[in-house]
Amino acid sequence: MSGLRNFYIVTTVILMFSCFPSRHQSRLPSECVFCTISEHSGTRMVYQDEDVIAFHDIRPAAKTHLLVVPTKHIETVKALQGHDYTTVKKMEAVGRRLLREQGYTEENTRLGFHIPPFNSINHLHLHCLGLPFRNWWIGGKYSHNTPLWFISVEKVLEKLSADA
Repeated sequence: MSGLRNFYIVTTVILMFSCFPSRHQSRLPSECVFCTISEHSGTRMVYQDEDVIAFHDIRPAAKTHLLVVPTKHIETVKALQGHDYTTVKKMEAVGRRLLREQGYTEENTRLGFHIPPFNSINHLHLHCLGLPFRNWWIGGKYSHNTPLWFISVEKVLEKLSADA
């Protein structure tokens, strides 16, 4: 019972603080931390092409935690439209390939997006997690069973496909 109680306490704290804008939340792409990220900024890039970049999350929630980010500024998962299907599909393909190259299988990976206001940065980024999680309670933040703050890449692609 105390584990569930702790989960709700942590969730409440996360919800309370997520209402306050992060120093990384920006309305202008020129001020966006992901729009200006590069190897020169000290970020460990693991993949880069003209459409997407991928790098390690600075606060990993799992054994491996990569972010795949489109080079084109898209605010959040809520800003996606049918014409963004190809971008999200490429983000998924890159994330799955990078995790597979590190020895992960479909069963021990999780790919998805945080839903505003529960995202930390207003630039679309796909969380690519190679499990296990670093601790038991953080897994709830990336659960497909919590549709209020995390949505799987598969569900996003289904929605975009229907919107196209």
